[in-house]
Amino acid sequence: PSDRWVPLDIHLEEAKMRRLELGASLAYESGLVRPTADVAWSHKNVAGRLIQLRTGASAGLGLSPSTRETDPLGSLEVDVTVPRFLTPRFDWSLDGGGELDIFEGILSRGRLDAGTSLLIRLPAVVRLEVGPRYALTTLEDPSGEVEEHLVGALMGLDFDSPYGLSTLEATLSRRLGPTTATAPGPPVPRRSATG
Repeated sequence: PSDRWVPLDIHLEEAKMRRLELGASLAYESGLVRPTADVAWSHKNVAGRLIQLRTGASAGLGLSPSTRETDPLGSLEVDVTVPRFLTPRFDWSLDGGGELDIFEGILSRGRLDAGTSLLIRLPAVVRLEVGPRYALTTLEDPSGEVEEHLVGALMGLDFDSPYGLSTLEATLSRRLGPTTATAPGPPVPRRSATG
């Protein structure tokens, strides 16, 4: 075209800073019917400093059609991100969570984990994420209970390209102390309220 200037009309609307999400699901997995309810809440500008907070929780039941037993299921996640931490090139993130799950009605798993990471913006649209992580996993089946403590480090690279975001991520973990196993003891007799 002969005219190099193109008139544009741009209308901007500020996005909501807070968001509440509710949901429900029904799944069949590992021999269990799993009805769950989910809730998540996020805030993109905590204290007016662009700090991002996201929390999520789910609760449900694991129903075994064969044994007709029910077991509780649930999870809780929290994630906080502080942008421009110390310098404009750094973002700092802190996250943690927990989960209670059942597999085939006989194996229960509990998980607690926490970590923090620093996201560094490098030249040439590359971002590097590094930070420590800790996880505690507890498995329990009829033969006893097994605990595993893992401490590790997360390292990831993001490459921003015209075709989308590509990610390379690796977690190096090491067992923190020996894995402990506890055999079930004899049943403890219950005392009645009258004596």
